[in-house]
Amino acid sequence: KTKLTDMITNYTHLKDHFVSNGSRINLVINHDPLSFAEAFRIKTKLDQIGMRIEKLIINKTPMGAVPPEVASVFRNQQYGFLPTAPRHLVGMAALKAFVEAHQDQFRG
Repeated sequence: KTKLTDMITNYTHLKDHFVSNGSRINLVINHDPLSFAEAFRIKTKLDQIGMRIEKLIINKTPMGAVPPEVASVFRNQQYGFLPTAPRHLVGMAALKAFVEAHQDQFRG
Protein backbone atom coordinates (compact mmCIF):
# COMPACT_ATOMS: atom_id res chain seq x y z
CA LYS A 1 0.00 0.00 0.00
CA THR A 2 2.89 2.38 0.70
CA LYS A 3 4.35 1.79 -2.77
CA LEU A 4 0.99 2.62 -4.35
CA THR A 5 0.68 5.79 -2.28
CA ASP A 6 4.20 6.83 -3.33
CA MET A 7 3.38 6.23 -6.99
CA ILE A 8 0.20 8.30 -6.76
CA THR A 9 2.10 11.13 -5.10
CA ASN A 10 4.89 11.04 -7.71
CA TYR A 11 2.55 10.91 -10.69
CA THR A 12 0.36 13.69 -9.28
CA HIS A 13 3.49 15.79 -8.87
CA LEU A 14 4.50 15.11 -12.50
CA LYS A 15 1.02 15.98 -13.76
CA ASP A 16 1.25 19.32 -11.91
CA HIS A 17 4.39 20.10 -13.94
CA PHE A 18 2.87 19.03 -17.25
CA VAL A 19 -0.36 20.97 -16.84
CA SER A 20 1.22 24.13 -15.45
CA ASN A 21 0.92 27.40 -17.38
CA GLY A 22 4.59 27.22 -18.35
CA SER A 23 4.44 23.75 -19.92
CA ARG A 24 3.95 23.22 -23.64
CA ILE A 25 3.84 19.97 -25.57
CA ASN A 26 5.25 20.03 -29.09
CA LEU A 27 4.80 16.70 -30.83
CA VAL A 28 7.39 15.98 -33.53
CA ILE A 29 6.51 13.41 -36.18
CA ASN A 30 8.09 12.14 -39.38
CA HIS A 31 6.27 12.17 -42.69
CA ASP A 32 5.36 8.47 -42.78
CA PRO A 33 2.32 6.30 -41.90
CA LEU A 34 3.92 4.65 -38.85
CA SER A 35 4.75 8.02 -37.32
CA PHE A 36 1.23 9.28 -38.09
CA ALA A 37 -0.31 6.29 -36.32
CA GLU A 38 1.87 6.83 -33.25
CA ALA A 39 0.97 10.54 -33.20
CA PHE A 40 -2.74 9.70 -33.34
CA ARG A 41 -2.32 7.32 -30.39
CA ILE A 42 -0.39 9.93 -28.38
CA LYS A 43 -3.00 12.60 -29.12
CA THR A 44 -5.81 10.28 -28.00
CA LYS A 45 -4.03 9.51 -24.72
CA LEU A 46 -3.24 13.18 -24.05
CA ASP A 47 -6.87 14.14 -24.78
CA GLN A 48 -8.01 11.51 -22.27
CA ILE A 49 -6.01 13.17 -19.49
CA GLY A 50 -6.91 16.71 -20.50
CA MET A 51 -3.57 17.75 -21.98
CA ARG A 52 -3.31 19.55 -25.30
CA ILE A 53 -0.61 19.61 -27.92
CA GLU A 54 0.70 23.13 -28.47
CA LYS A 55 2.25 22.51 -31.88
CA LEU A 56 2.61 19.57 -34.23
CA ILE A 57 6.00 19.64 -35.95
CA ILE A 58 6.20 17.60 -39.15
CA ASN A 59 9.73 16.50 -39.93
CA LYS A 60 11.07 15.70 -43.42
CA THR A 61 8.29 17.45 -45.30
CA PRO A 62 7.87 20.47 -47.59
CA MET A 63 6.84 23.69 -45.88
CA GLY A 64 3.09 23.82 -45.39
CA ALA A 65 2.49 20.24 -46.53
CA VAL A 66 0.12 18.77 -43.94
CA PRO A 67 -0.88 15.26 -45.01
CA PRO A 68 -4.70 14.92 -45.24
CA GLU A 69 -4.81 12.06 -42.72
CA VAL A 70 -2.93 14.21 -40.20
CA ALA A 71 -5.07 17.30 -40.86
CA SER A 72 -8.25 15.29 -40.26
CA VAL A 73 -7.09 14.22 -36.77
CA PHE A 74 -5.21 17.37 -35.75
CA ARG A 75 -7.92 19.92 -36.61
CA ASN A 76 -7.28 23.55 -35.64
CA GLN A 77 -3.71 22.61 -34.76
CA GLN A 78 -0.72 24.90 -35.00
CA TYR A 79 1.90 23.31 -37.27
CA GLY A 80 5.64 23.62 -37.73
CA PHE A 81 7.74 22.07 -40.46
CA LEU A 82 11.31 20.81 -40.69
CA PRO A 83 12.24 20.36 -44.35
CA THR A 84 14.46 17.61 -45.67
CA ALA A 85 17.93 18.79 -46.63
CA PRO A 86 18.97 18.01 -50.20
CA ARG A 87 22.32 16.69 -48.93
CA HIS A 88 23.80 15.51 -45.64
CA LEU A 89 24.37 18.32 -43.16
CA VAL A 90 27.82 17.50 -41.86
CA GLY A 91 29.44 20.11 -39.65
CA MET A 92 28.34 23.40 -38.20
CA ALA A 93 28.97 25.38 -41.40
CA ALA A 94 26.61 23.15 -43.41
CA LEU A 95 23.94 23.36 -40.73
CA LYS A 96 24.19 27.16 -40.51
CA ALA A 97 24.03 27.49 -44.30
CA PHE A 98 20.90 25.32 -44.42
CA VAL A 99 19.14 27.27 -41.66
CA GLU A 100 20.07 30.61 -43.27
CA ALA A 101 18.70 29.42 -46.62
CA HIS A 102 15.41 28.39 -44.96
CA GLN A 103 14.97 31.12 -42.31
CA ASP A 104 11.29 31.59 -43.09
CA GLN A 105 10.65 27.91 -42.28
CA PHE A 106 12.39 28.01 -38.90
CA ARG A 107 10.59 31.02 -37.43
CA GLY A 108 8.05 30.48 -34.68
